[in-house]
Amino acid sequence: KRNASVVAVSGMLRMTASNYFATEIAAMVLERALKERFAGRNLSVNVSYSRSIYPDERFSVFVALEGMCGHDEVMAVRRVLADCSRKLDQNLLKVLKEYLKNTYALRMQSPGYWLREIPLRHLEGKDFTSGCAAKIDALTEGQIMSIFTTLEKGAGVEYIIKEKQ
Repeated sequence: KRNASVVAVSGMLRMTASNYFATEIAAMVLERALKERFAGRNLSVNVSYSRSIYPDERFSVFVALEGMCGHDEVMAVRRVLADCSRKLDQNLLKVLKEYLKNTYALRMQSPGYWLREIPLRHLEGKDFTSGCAAKIDALTEGQIMSIFTTLEKGAGVEYIIKEKQ
């Protein structure tokens, strides 16, 4: 019902505990960078992501811009993604690590969280919960930037939606 531009990028990525948390921080970094880039442009920026194990281990990011936008905005999203692979503010990384640790501490208090995580741990052999605070603390700038490089070199699709007149 509205004009929009959508960019979806996806890259093969081993879903280790370290990469699991690194992808979440990368998504937050990207969303922040995009909102800064499009500030004052009367565009709504929405970033979502998925991490999958089957049929292959992969990280995918979906960026939706709503409002009057087109090819220039799609290319700007690509430039922001490229910029994120080259530089990461250390203070921002520190803040996001603390935020993520607090978020997971709260999530782990919910029985629903454990209903999702226990099968993943025991059936898939993916333990993202044990010592998660230490795993988050151990993340480096290089790891986060490599996530962006993986996305840049991965598969992508871009499309522009024009409101029907």
